[in-house]
Amino acid sequence: MNIYGMAKSYVNLKGSKCRGFELDFLRLALAKQRDRDCAGAYLCAPLPKKCGDSIVAEWNEKYGADVHFVPAELTEEEMNLLRAEKERDRFGNRAKGDGVSASASYGEKLIERKLGEWLRGNHEGINSSPGTPPPILPGIRWDYFGTI
Repeated sequence: MNIYGMAKSYVNLKGSKCRGFELDFLRLALAKQRDRDCAGAYLCAPLPKKCGDSIVAEWNEKYGADVHFVPAELTEEEMNLLRAEKERDRFGNRAKGDGVSASASYGEKLIERKLGEWLRGNHEGINSSPGTPPPILPGIRWDYFGTI
C-alpha cells in the first residue's frame, strides 16, 4: 500500500500561496483516486491544525476527495528560522543585489522532515525509501512517498 505526501513551508495562505496549496491538494487527490494501492494522501504545512483541517475538509467536500492535513508542529526556534527565510526570500526576489539568493531550502527540508516523522509515527511499518512511486501522475515530485 502506497502513501503520498506533499509539504509546503507556507506560514500563511495569503495571495497565491493558497493556489499552490490547493494545487498540491489536487495532486494528492488524483494520486488517491488513480492508485488502487493508495493507503493515504497527506498535505503538510506549518499552519494551525484547526485552520488546515478546515481548508482540507472544504476541498475534500468540493472535489469528492480523501486527503488528510498534517500540521507541521515547529519549535519556536524552527518557526523563527522559517520566518526569517521567508523574509529573506521576499527581499531576494526583488533583485535587491546584495548577493543573497532567494531559496526556500530550509523550509522545504524542514516541513518534509516533519511530514516524514508524523507519517512514521502514525503508520506502523512504513517504509520511507521504497523506490520510485508508480507513474500515476508523471512528472510530479512527491515530497514524501512510502509503502506499508
